[in-house]
Amino acid sequence: MAAVGLMALAKSTSHFELAGSAQRKYVEAVHMVNSALESPTESLEDSTLMAVISLGVFEEISDYKSWVIHVQGAAALLVARGKEQFSSPMALKLFNQVRTDLITACVNENNPVPEDVLALQDEGKGHQDVSSSFWQIGLVGARCAKLLTNFKGYNIEIVSDLLYEANTLEQEFGIFGQLLSLEEPYSTIQDTAGRPDLICHGRIGVYEDMWAIRIWNNWRNLLMIVCRVKLFLLNEILMNALAPDNVGQTKLQLRDTMQLLAQLGEGILATLPQAMKFQVTTYEDQTWNDGASGLSSVASAYLLAGRLSVVGQSEATNGETRQWIIQRLTDISKSARIPTALKIIEAIKGVDVQ
Repeated sequence: MAAVGLMALAKSTSHFELAGSAQRKYVEAVHMVNSALESPTESLEDSTLMAVISLGVFEEISDYKSWVIHVQGAAALLVARGKEQFSSPMALKLFNQVRTDLITACVNENNPVPEDVLALQDEGKGHQDVSSSFWQIGLVGARCAKLLTNFKGYNIEIVSDLLYEANTLEQEFGIFGQLLSLEEPYSTIQDTAGRPDLICHGRIGVYEDMWAIRIWNNWRNLLMIVCRVKLFLLNEILMNALAPDNVGQTKLQLRDTMQLLAQLGEGILATLPQAMKFQVTTYEDQTWNDGASGLSSVASAYLLAGRLSVVGQSEATNGETRQWIIQRLTDISKSARIPTALKIIEAIKGVDVQ
C-alpha cells in the first residue's frame, strides 16, 4: 500500500514531509478498511483481508505492540470468514500468512494460539490444498506456541513433560522439513562475490524465490525455539541430577541439540544475501547480480534485523558470528535509522557475556 511505502522511504531519509504524507495515507486506508469491515459482505472478501495484512506491515514498522493487536484483529477476521476460505488457493495463502504472523506474535508474547483459530484450522484438515508442508509447519508452530506458554509456568516437577513435548515437536519438525525439501529444494554455495557485509562465513543459500526463503526460515525459527527450550531443560536435568542413570545420554542429547541449533542459525544467515536482493539471476547457473542493497529498504532492513536477532541470541552462535551480526545491525541502524537494531545489539551482547 502507498502508506507503507511512504513510511519506509520517510524513515530511511528522515524526510518529515514524507512521514506526514504517509500518516495521512495510512489514516485514509484505515477508514477505508473500517468501512469495508462494517459491511457483512465486504468484510469477508479477500481484498479486505489483504488490506488488513498490508496495514499490518505499517504497524510492524511503526510500533510492535500495535502490530500484535493488528495481527489479533486479522486472526478474528479469519474466524469470521469460516471454513469456506480453505476452498480457494488465494484465500488459503492469506490464511497461512495471517496464521504465520499470529504464531510469531504468540511466541514472542508467550501466549497460546487462540482456541477459535485452532478450531478453524481443524476444519481445514479435510481440504486437499492443506497437505503442503507450509500448512503442516503451521500446525506444529501452534503447538510450539503452546509449549512456550507451558514453559512460562516452569517448575522442576514438569521437566519431563516439557522435554517429552519438545522432543515430539522436534521429530515432527524434522518430518515436515523433509517434505519441505521436496517441495522447495535449495542449494548452498560458497561465496565468490567478495561481499562480507552480506555473506557470513562465505555461505550462500540459493532458493527458487522469496516465498521459499520465507517458508524455510519460518521452519527454522520455530525449530530453534524448540531447541532452546530443550537446551534449558537438559541443563536443568544435569545440574539437578534428575536422571542420574542417564547422564551420558543426556549429555549426548545436549550436544546434538546444540549442533542442530547451530545448523539452523547458519541456514538462516545463508538466506540473507538472496533475501536482501544480492541475488542469483537464475536458479540454475548461480550467477550473481549485485542488485540494490537491502539496507536501502526499511522494510528489508526490518526483515534482516529480525533474522539477525534470532541467530544472534542463540546459545549455539559463536563469538565470531555474533560480532558479524552486531556489525550488520550497526550498519542497519546507521543506514535505515531503525532504533530496534540498537535494542537487538544490546540483547545480543547480553547473551555474549553470559
